[in-house]
Amino acid sequence: MSGKIYLDAVLIIDMAEYEAKPTKDREFEVWLCKQALTAARDNKIQVFTSLLSVSECTTVAPDLPSPPAETRRFLDMLLLSGKSGITIVALRQVIAIRARDLRWAHEINLKGADAIHIATAMEMKCDELWTRDDRIWKKRTEIAQLGLNVVKPAETSVLPEDYRNPGLFQT
Repeated sequence: MSGKIYLDAVLIIDMAEYEAKPTKDREFEVWLCKQALTAARDNKIQVFTSLLSVSECTTVAPDLPSPPAETRRFLDMLLLSGKSGITIVALRQVIAIRARDLRWAHEINLKGADAIHIATAMEMKCDELWTRDDRIWKKRTEIAQLGLNVVKPAETSVLPEDYRNPGLFQT
């Protein structure tokens, strides 16, 4: 097994939103996320997210109080089944301290949840953190100096070529 990828909650929500209502603008990105999970199930890479993602993935649209039952089932299967390819990482003291030290030691100022995602990815020694979160994206250069590459799924260098080959993608 080679690389390690961290999926942030924004991409997980995107996957659920796409399942509920497919859109062209997210189609390739969601396909790559699914390909990463397939590669993880095939033991080619590892895919992580924080346990925090379970509590963050509560809605797929700001105007909806909670997602429909089928979307909730999708999120539960993705995050809680243990079969999707995602390894859930519990929040531990070392991760909380690392998240705090992003600000204290490295002057990377992020909200608590974003810092937890980055710290979790670093603790798991991930090669890449996949995100669409603008707050994390704006800090990608500073985060890269700590050894973690923040990328959009299409920019991955970790997902094996036979899983990301655009020829496999069908619209």
